[in-house]
Amino acid sequence: MSTVITLDDESAWLAGLESAGGYDTYHLPAYQRLATPDGCTSVLLTYESEGVHVALPLTLRPLPAEVRRATGYEYDATSVYGYPGPVCDVPADNLGEEWRRAFADWFTKVCAELSVLSVFVRTNPLLDASGLFTTGPFVPRSATPTVAVDLTLGREERLARASAHHRRALRKSAQHGLTFVRDHSASAVTGFTTCYLETMAKHNAADSYLLDEARVRRMLTELGEHAELWVARKPDGEVASAAIFLRTNGIVQYHLGGTRTADYALGAARPLFEAVAEESHRRGDRWLHLGGGVGGDNDSLLRFKGGFGPDRFTYRTITAVLDEEAYRAAARAVGLDPDRAFFPAYRTAGLGV
Repeated sequence: MSTVITLDDESAWLAGLESAGGYDTYHLPAYQRLATPDGCTSVLLTYESEGVHVALPLTLRPLPAEVRRATGYEYDATSVYGYPGPVCDVPADNLGEEWRRAFADWFTKVCAELSVLSVFVRTNPLLDASGLFTTGPFVPRSATPTVAVDLTLGREERLARASAHHRRALRKSAQHGLTFVRDHSASAVTGFTTCYLETMAKHNAADSYLLDEARVRRMLTELGEHAELWVARKPDGEVASAAIFLRTNGIVQYHLGGTRTADYALGAARPLFEAVAEESHRRGDRWLHLGGGVGGDNDSLLRFKGGFGPDRFTYRTITAVLDEEAYRAAARAVGLDPDRAFFPAYRTAGLGV
């Protein structure tokens, strides 16, 4: 049995996720609604066979007019920003090749019915069901490390597993009189937005990653209990660093954050994350997932996150071309090389926050 569920049917969407086992905030209708770009439509694909359940949120993007004319297809599909990957109530390693081939055949059929030319899937490192996608049209594209903090451990145990540099940096930042608190006030939203935009500017982020205060307030309002804004304040009350965390089913995800350029030397982000970890530990959450480096690289951001402890997971991306001939025609229709590395070859940009 399989269904295609739209965001208009929130109860069916949630039931589909429940049937597929664990999920986190990125899978929720509220998050998908926030992250779906204007003009696009998000759906939840659900599949059941032999008592095994799978759920996969995807966003259908209208193809460029030239591509539609050249191919006859209407859409491609992608995971929105974050980790809204497939979830399954049975470990993929327990499923045989025949089951996975039947799943691939079903997926291909559904995409044809939806007039989808190609698909790009982002997996969830903590709920990794990438093993389902080993046959048929699916192609593994990348596998990069991410960092998570084990919240079953108290502060002393966590810090004992952290790097020596991490512990020294925490002691140094403690000298600055910073305070750390969950705060959804107007001043906290303003402080977060300033910190975030200054950080994005420092890294020359694309416009699609930028936020204003209205979008931040909307995120906090619509995600409700699933979103928390935490700030690090200096003794004068000014926000030095801030971050938004998403929380569902014991999984706390670091979503967005930044540090004010003038306050970078205070090292406020590190103790801010530790404060969130300690509060999440007290509430009984399982993981604080910090994510990986920029674009999956082994860079300074990944090294910063890695200082919190040794636990590593793997973020994967998976692609599928449902009609190879049409895919190549799509790229040529917009003057691009069908064999270029960027996926899909007929587009030039992906999705932002």
